[in-house]
Amino acid sequence: MYYQVVYRTWKERGKMRFHIESAYPLEGKLGKVKKVNFWVICYNLLKGKNLPKPAR
Repeated sequence: MYYQVVYRTWKERGKMRFHIESAYPLEGKLGKVKKVNFWVICYNLLKGKNLPKPAR
């Protein structure tokens, strides 16, 4: 089953934080979905780069 996940990421006191706000199961056809690797989010946060935009 596929889910749409809403999350927040930030750095605090030298640690990376990843907080899942909510997750909704998706029903039916997904169409084109932008996938983002979890480690890409971590790497960008660590290096101070922009985080990937959520899929629309």
